[in-house]
Amino acid sequence: MSLLDGHPVLRATYYVLSMLCGVAIAVVPSAARAIAIGESAANLALLLVGFMLAYLSMLDSAAGPGPMVNPFTPETIANFAISAAWGYVSYARGLQGLVVGRRGVES
Repeated sequence: MSLLDGHPVLRATYYVLSMLCGVAIAVVPSAARAIAIGESAANLALLLVGFMLAYLSMLDSAAGPGPMVNPFTPETIANFAISAAWGYVSYARGLQGLVVGRRGVES
C-alpha cells in the first residue's frame, strides 16, 4: 500500500487489521463474505486516496517555482490499473455472492 509508505505505524496498523480480518473469517466462516466485502471496499478506498494524493502533489509541484515532479510513470499507472481492476472484481463478486446467498441459492 504505497499510500502508507512514509507512515510505518499506519502501515503496521493496516497489516494488523488485514490479519484480524483473516482471523475473523477463520473464527466466523459464515461472515466471511461480508468481511471480505468490507476489506475490499477499504482497499479500494485507500488505493483511490493514494492516487488522488499523488495527483494533488503533482499539481502542487506544477504550481511551484521548481520543476514539475510527475509520480505517474507507466509502471505506476499499470500497477494502479491492475490493483483497481482486481479490487473491483473482488468487491463486485463478493456483493453478487451476498445477494445470491440471501436468495437461498449458493454461488
